[in-house]
Amino acid sequence: MARVELSPQPTRTSANGLALIQRFETFLATPRKGSQGFLEIGWGHVLRPDEAQVTLVNRQQAEALLIEDLRVFEIYLQATIRVELAQHAFDALISLLRDVGIRAFERSDIRHLIQADKPQEAARTWRTWEGPRHGARNLERRHAEANLFLKASLSFYGHPEDEHFAAYLPE
Repeated sequence: MARVELSPQPTRTSANGLALIQRFETFLATPRKGSQGFLEIGWGHVLRPDEAQVTLVNRQQAEALLIEDLRVFEIYLQATIRVELAQHAFDALISLLRDVGIRAFERSDIRHLIQADKPQEAARTWRTWEGPRHGARNLERRHAEANLFLKASLSFYGHPEDEHFAAYLPE
């Protein structure tokens, strides 16, 4: 039997992927009840019962929690996406999965177009898909993700705490 050599796929979210997620998620230094009714801290980390004593995190600790939380999505992509992904495409998909969840992504046209190796069509669909939530902020995030999916460039202007801070991803 002939051995098939596979190109190495990305396995972890890069600094660009983390920056994209952090751009669109609110940093919480102290716990707050999230939209699903669970206590969250950092960038959307759901506090588990064994973390009940956690009452304050700094940005470095919150980033470590985010990296831990992204692992499930990284493993999911490695196991289910059959086309080769560049790091920037992997990062964009991790951001999308983090926001909409695996179930919504599984049923999306985006996933089917990616699996069919149609990245341009996937990105066009991606830019208009809000997922389970609606609003201009979600569409802004979808545009940034779709652009990163197609291009390996991500840069930010301004400071993340500034309301005018925006992702610049060339069209």
